[in-house]
Amino acid sequence: MSAMEARTVNLADLEEPYADLKTRQVRAEGRLLVSMQASGQKTPLFVIAGSSPGRYAVVDGHKRVRALKALKADVAQVHVWPLGAQDALARAYRMQQGSWNALEEAALVEELHRGAKWSLHQVADALERTASWTSRRLGLIEGLPSQTLEAVRQGKLAVYAAVKYLLPLARANRRDAERLSEKLAVGSFTTRQIQSLYEHCVKGPRSATERVLADPATFLKALDASQAILDLALSSAQNKHLERLRVMGHVCLGLVRDLPGHWTGEADNTKLAPVWQRCRECFGMLEKTVTDLSKKSAHA
Repeated sequence: MSAMEARTVNLADLEEPYADLKTRQVRAEGRLLVSMQASGQKTPLFVIAGSSPGRYAVVDGHKRVRALKALKADVAQVHVWPLGAQDALARAYRMQQGSWNALEEAALVEELHRGAKWSLHQVADALERTASWTSRRLGLIEGLPSQTLEAVRQGKLAVYAAVKYLLPLARANRRDAERLSEKLAVGSFTTRQIQSLYEHCVKGPRSATERVLADPATFLKALDASQAILDLALSSAQNKHLERLRVMGHVCLGLVRDLPGHWTGEADNTKLAPVWQRCRECFGMLEKTVTDLSKKSAHA
C-alpha cells in the first residue's frame, strides 16, 4: 500500500455515498461551523477514489463537508487513501473508534455485512471487535423502525433515547414505535419526556397509549397541568391516595400564606381554635398511620 496522499480538491468533486452511516449533531456542527469560519479547515477529509476519474468518495469528515458547503467554499483539503471502500471504512472506524455512537456502529456493521457481503467474523476482525458485538449492533438496526433511524440520522432524536426507549417499544409493539417515532421526529422532546411517553405506552392502559401516539406533546402538557404524573408501578387506588396527599400539602401551604391576613381579631381566633384542634387530631392520626406503614415496610 502506497503512502497516504494529501491534496486540495474541488468541493464539487466530492461524493458522499456513506454519509448516512453517521448521525447529525446539530450543536456540534454549529460549533464546527463557527470554528471553520474563523480559522478555516484544520483537519483534512479522508477520501478514496470515487465513481469516476477526478471524483472522490468521502469516508470520514461529513460534518466538515457540510460546514464547507455552508461557508460557500470551493475547495477542500483531503487525504486520499489507496484503499477499497470497505477497508477504508473499517480503517476510519479503528482510527476514531470512540467517536462513533451505537447506531453509527450498527450502520457500519450493516454496510460491511450486507453491503460488502462480509461475514460477521470478518466484520469483527476488521473493526477489532468480537463477533457477538457485531451481532448485537446489527440487532439495533433490525430492531428499530426506519422512522426512528431516520430521525436519529437527521439529529431530531437522541441515540440514547432511541436505543433505551424506542427499541424496547418496537420489540413489544413495532407499529406503536413507528407511530411514536413519526411524532417525535417533528417535535422537540427531552430524553426524560420520551421516557415518560415510553412508560405510559408499555405500562399504562391502551387508552393512555393511544393518547400518547395521537399527540405526545398534548399528552405531556396534560400531565404537567395535572401536577400528578402517575407512578405506573402502583395501583390506581394507591395513586389516588398519593394525589390526595399532594392536594393536602398544597392546601396547607395556601393556609400558611392566607390565614394571617384574614384571621386577626380575638373573635375570629375563638372560632378558629376548635377547628384547628380537630385538624391537629386528624393530622396526628394520619401521621401515626404513615409511620406504622413505614415501619412495616422497613421490617419487611
